Amino acid sequence: MADKGGVRGHGISIGDTAPPWRRLEQSLPPFPPVAAALLRLLSQEGLSPRDVQDLIRSDAVLSAEVLRLANSPIFGHSYEIINILHAITMLGADRLKGLVLTVVMRKVVASQRRCPSLKVIWRHNLACALAAESLAAACWTDGGRAYTAGLLHDIGALALEAAYPEIRERLAEESRGDMADLLKLEREAFGLDHCEAGMHLILHWGLPEDVAMVAARHHERQACLSSELEEIVNFSCRCAALAGFQEPANTDPDQRQMLRDYYSLMPPARRRNELAATADAIAGKINLFECEFQAL
Repeated sequence: MADKGGVRGHGISIGDTAPPWRRLEQSLPPFPPVAAALLRLLSQEGLSPRDVQDLIRSDAVLSAEVLRLANSPIFGHSYEIINILHAITMLGADRLKGLVLTVVMRKVVASQRRCPSLKVIWRHNLACALAAESLAAACWTDGGRAYTAGLLHDIGALALEAAYPEIRERLAEESRGDMADLLKLEREAFGLDHCEAGMHLILHWGLPEDVAMVAARHHERQACLSSELEEIVNFSCRCAALAGFQEPANTDPDQRQMLRDYYSLMPPARRRNELAATADAIAGKINLFECEFQAL
């Protein structure tokens, strides 16, 4: 599969001893130190809101961007969030974590202008996060955690595109939109597929294991999933595609039928009238996000 001269003719040097996911991590711009420390802090039990506030306020730019996004019409809050401590109290740790990750990941994508397909993956992730938050509310579960898991579910694809844009484009062409084939080709070329890459990156960043497992399993069939969070993001991934925010390498023509099947599998007692955001609602929120980020 691989040797020191390269991988299956794709010219990837593997002469170093670092595992493949570490080489992918090095291809992404590093998280701002404050953001990385904040994500670790927000993942702890019994965190102090004032500790979180002090850490965010130590980076004036990040603090301003998070507050602006928290008050944007995207999230439809009926009250103004006036400072970071207020945001922690009103939004909770998981929602705040999602906002920080949204700001940071958008900067990662913006810094990689040489690779336009990164924006496609970013918009797919964002659409999935919005759908997951809506679906979580319909299932009476935590929307902040679902948003974070949706936002990061394809972080492995972002890393592969940033590291090897031309090679992954060729692999996508070879797979002809068949995701199972693409995953196989990625493993042959890179030593891991984008699902495995995402899992390792999320764990390395100190984020929760259940979020990492969502990245690892987001292309599994429903019967293979082992948690409610995995089911929500898997379904939301398809909702994002139906809304027009498809993964660039996945051209599955049966998305609509799969969504009907997923709707039928949802326990009726836990359903509300709308299980996920409509395509128009997701597209509208994506446009709002783009406008907000242009102003940041």
